[in-house]
Amino acid sequence: MTTHTGKVLAMQRKEQVRSELEPIEVANVSVEKGIEGDARGVLKNAQITILSKDAWAAAMADLNPTREVIWSERRANIFVDGMEFNETTGARVRIGDVELEVMSETDPCNMMDEAYPGLREALTPDWRGGCRTRVLKGGTIKLGDTITMVQD
Repeated sequence: MTTHTGKVLAMQRKEQVRSELEPIEVANVSVEKGIEGDARGVLKNAQITILSKDAWAAAMADLNPTREVIWSERRANIFVDGMEFNETTGARVRIGDVELEVMSETDPCNMMDEAYPGLREALTPDWRGGCRTRVLKGGTIKLGDTITMVQD
């Protein structure tokens, strides 16, 4: 069994699938709806998406953009430091009192190239686009919370 620990740097949600993202400092999470107020929370195998700061940095190094491309343009819910998600299907993730299960890689979609040309390709290797999770236990997540991942 392997355990990794990191920290929640930022969070966001969207009321509708293609709508603007709203930065949040506290996320109320439930098994039924994922992050309260987030349109994708009802998708049982993709309720909450998590993006790694290190994976984002690797994508930016490959992309070499001519302007700053910020993590929120990836449209993930939670941005964390100190954690990698490559090949972590089935891992358990705890953030505050919330427990999640990694269901799959978050495949970068065509909206990434709308945000910045080439971003989709830069996010494709090694789960750089983050992971999709489902909620096993609800609760509250706050900025600065410790995130722990346990993988068998």
